[in-house]
Amino acid sequence: GHHETTRGCLLAFENLAKRMSFNNVLDLGTGTGLLALVAKRRNARQCLATDIDGEAVQRAMANTRQNDVNGLKFITATGMRHAIIQKTAPYDLIFANILAGPLVELAPDICRALDRNGRLILAGLIKPQQQQVEARYKAQGLVLEFRRTLGDWPVLGCRKGR
Repeated sequence: GHHETTRGCLLAFENLAKRMSFNNVLDLGTGTGLLALVAKRRNARQCLATDIDGEAVQRAMANTRQNDVNGLKFITATGMRHAIIQKTAPYDLIFANILAGPLVELAPDICRALDRNGRLILAGLIKPQQQQVEARYKAQGLVLEFRRTLGDWPVLGCRKGR
């Protein structure tokens, strides 16, 4: 949680978790597994963590064992098209702490995977990319609920629905 993007996601999640609970969480681009681990500790019933990097998935699995957290599922996957990601959807919370290019490219798939009242926490972009990312998710029907910038790193919180 030292990097601004991870810290921003954690702060956004803690704020949301004060008002609602999450049953089915996806951590897209899990890295160390920290976001998935925190969601599971906050009683998410089901939590799937994915990363394009198989070594990152192995490290994330080791981190959850070290922290004595059970019930997380990890897979190595590119994007949202993996059968397990699709089978486990819809998600009531998705973390996507990845680069702006993939955030824009994956927007339709990410939004399709959200539950009808689902929440999305986006990070990994820099300030000059914020407008493009916001516009892409707005075009998918998501509503921006909050923005928080830590250093040069914006974190966006969106919801699906009206």
